[in-house]
Amino acid sequence: MPRIKEEEFKDITKVDFDGQTYYSVAEAQEYLKTDLSALEAITLPIKGTATKCATFEKIMDYKHQNRELSDFDKKIIQGLNFNPRKK
Repeated sequence: MPRIKEEEFKDITKVDFDGQTYYSVAEAQEYLKTDLSALEAITLPIKGTATKCATFEKIMDYKHQNRELSDFDKKIIQGLNFNPRKK
């Protein structure tokens, strides 16, 4: 899966707060087609409404940590954890 760059979030509503850029979690969820409901986010006012927001880094870290592993990846992890002395 190709890495997503922050420039690709240009159509997602954003707000600058405390020197960082925060993106709307709901819009990022639609764009990434990933469930971000458990993502730790802060509520910021965007266009007069309270919106859950998070930084690009937090969104990408959460997406990476909660991705579904392919069968190949599962076999690689199983092989890396293999210990012939344990039965």
